[in-house]
Amino acid sequence: MQSYPLLLLLLLLAAIALSPICAHKGGATAKYSYITSRSNVRIKRLKNFKKYKTKLLLSPGEHNQHGISIPSMLLSKRIIFLSSPVYPHISEQIISQLLYLEYESKRKPIHLYINSTGDLENNKIINLNGITDVISIIDVIEYISSDVYTYCLGKAYGISCILASSGKKGFRFSLKNSSFCLNQSYSVIPFNQATNIEIQNKEIMNTKRKVVEIIANNTGKDKSHIEQILERDRYFSAPEAVEFNLVDHILEKE
Repeated sequence: MQSYPLLLLLLLLAAIALSPICAHKGGATAKYSYITSRSNVRIKRLKNFKKYKTKLLLSPGEHNQHGISIPSMLLSKRIIFLSSPVYPHISEQIISQLLYLEYESKRKPIHLYINSTGDLENNKIINLNGITDVISIIDVIEYISSDVYTYCLGKAYGISCILASSGKKGFRFSLKNSSFCLNQSYSVIPFNQATNIEIQNKEIMNTKRKVVEIIANNTGKDKSHIEQILERDRYFSAPEAVEFNLVDHILEKE
């Protein structure tokens, strides 16, 4: 009989000793559940943020393409945009894009938008071989089966003007306030032996003849008239460019 009170006392002490542990576990569980619940809310918000952020990068009707760049989107619409002086790597890029679009479809036209100062930047020559680079682009335009429509947006000076006039006739366009300029190609003959200077001079004159032939063919003007025009810088407004037959139409909102 005396053992029962002792047994009850031991059970009571054991219960008292275990109660803080149970309380701690219960509190931790409740706290953990609270954190998990808040994390779920945060994760959902982050997912929504990513969804809306992604939508800003997508073009209309192309929700399967994430993070598409503007040049890539334009190229997918068969648009090439020359918006800088004609650096060597720019001419290579335009040629590669023309060949790619030709490979993609030989029946659909290619749209070449131009806003360029040619081989000049801040009145400084940036590409001594700019004219030969543009002649290469024109050769590719004439080589491929796809028609190339040209559009002048702002300005087309020097070699860029020649390029703008080399689109398919009847599909050479300009905005109403765009300006054009025809001039001689810029060349610099470095210090060299007299014989080499003579050779280089012949090559420069040969290139000039090519330019005269291209412009004469694009505009329907006599070569002698083009040679006279190229003696000095000649600027054209959009209506004057249409009259000179550098472009065919001025684009205006209907």
